[in-house]
Amino acid sequence: MLMKNNITRGALCCSGCVLNIGYCYLMSNLAGLFCVPLATKLGVGFAEIAIIWTTLSLGSVIARSFQGQLYDRFDPKLVTLIGGLAAPLALISMAYVTSTTQIVIIFLFVGILNTFCGSVPFALLGSKWIGIGRGTIIGLSGAFAGIITLIVSPIAAKLVGAYSFETVAVATGIILGALHVVTTLVFVCKPPEAYGMNPIDIKFLAPKTEKAKKNTEVYETKMPIKNIIKLPIFWVVLLTPVFVAIAQNGFYSNRNGIWAEMGIDLVQIGTLGGMFTLFNALSVWLFGFLCDKIGFRKTVLGFAGVGALVYGLFPVYAGFGYAAGLAMTLLFNVGQFNAYIGPNVMVPLFGRNKSNVLISWSGMISAIGGMLAPVIIKFLPDYQAFMTTCTVLYVLVFVLMLIATKPSQVEKIKELDKKYIEEQTTPT
Repeated sequence: MLMKNNITRGALCCSGCVLNIGYCYLMSNLAGLFCVPLATKLGVGFAEIAIIWTTLSLGSVIARSFQGQLYDRFDPKLVTLIGGLAAPLALISMAYVTSTTQIVIIFLFVGILNTFCGSVPFALLGSKWIGIGRGTIIGLSGAFAGIITLIVSPIAAKLVGAYSFETVAVATGIILGALHVVTTLVFVCKPPEAYGMNPIDIKFLAPKTEKAKKNTEVYETKMPIKNIIKLPIFWVVLLTPVFVAIAQNGFYSNRNGIWAEMGIDLVQIGTLGGMFTLFNALSVWLFGFLCDKIGFRKTVLGFAGVGALVYGLFPVYAGFGYAAGLAMTLLFNVGQFNAYIGPNVMVPLFGRNKSNVLISWSGMISAIGGMLAPVIIKFLPDYQAFMTTCTVLYVLVFVLMLIATKPSQVEKIKELDKKYIEEQTTPT
């Protein structure tokens, strides 16, 4: 049979999850592309249409509060299938909406459902199939999504220029929806333990030193979730993505304005936008690869340090124009790792068995941070104040991760676990 062993089944499941991430990111980007002609059609300002990003974020926050429980309770193939159909249906609906109210309602539900077809489902499901090499595979999934978006979005933009945006929206919605259905039905499956299988170890990605190996080990805690959430270390790991997301989303949503203040012209800004996606793909792969080779601790501390330098040295390099913008684009993406804190810290600390719930909560917290970014920026006098704020946030992330990723943290959890192990082994 096609899926007779863990390597085949696991590879197909991971591939299905990765492909769905690509569709998810691409459809989100296409929705943004269609906003401009849609605003013209409805006779409203672009700012009124751009509210879809707020509603998407709100929907994502709502979904991630219960996402892990759904994946634990129901067939992940069914959950992923239903959730992933929201985005293509939204693209199609953009051709027929007649008011901004309709847009808000549609994209609120899209934000809720589409969350079941992105990076978090991969962390909840696909990454469970990977033992050694988990970080690299998670990084490659993000890189793939970025490259697909980089290739397809310009093609879609040209088609919008040649035809009506309504035609392109309906066509892309149908095509991507069909691809999602096929990918999910054929590839996506349950975690390995459901088949009595072990995760796949990608041997050439194994750490070379004993210390690095220890840093990548996964401990399966017996502690119930209701007790895990009482641990200070849990809250350190849970809240850290908020600070990264504030800095990340704040810069991402204001990058064109920041580049303009640096004296970069519109043509160069357009080039930087394309490079932004490419550098993001490279950085997420590098992050995952380094997590596997040297452990999450050194990787996240290094990336947090780079993030602090990018924002902190802004007054020094801001006057160098396009060259500074290019370097900034590259290094900003190095500091973008909030989505990977959950799977790379929660799993080694608490194990795969409880990762669905814990990682989904981490994703929810990260989404909240993204929503807070525009609010915080409104209260700051200028971009320099924002860059200074982000510098402080990355320094805080560095300190928190320095605490959370200490090897002694796992030993503390093992010690606390003893009473739960005794309870499970004591006859009733």
